Amino acid sequence: MKLFKIVLIVFLVMNNFVLGGCKPSVPGIYLNQKDDKLLSVELKPDGTYRIFSDKGSEAVGEYVVKDNMITFIMFGKENKGEMKEDSIIMENGEVWKKK
Repeated sequence: MKLFKIVLIVFLVMNNFVLGGCKPSVPGIYLNQKDDKLLSVELKPDGTYRIFSDKGSEAVGEYVVKDNMITFIMFGKENKGEMKEDSIIMENGEVWKKK
């Protein structure tokens, strides 16, 4: 019985490691695939983001990740997207690819 508990603990730890390794790394800079020179978004580890253009304009907000879904929040308005590998695909079809 003790061996079973040890095996179970090892299995759970390994399972958590393997599944955790499959999650996308969220923080980073993502480029808009429509015009990557014009618009970028930086997701920070603290749950905030900064969207900016090469013209110098920028805005900030917060984001929340749950499973593979990301929600951007700015001025009380939410925009949702799905995280796939190194990209974010927004509900409106816009794609942001990690730099």
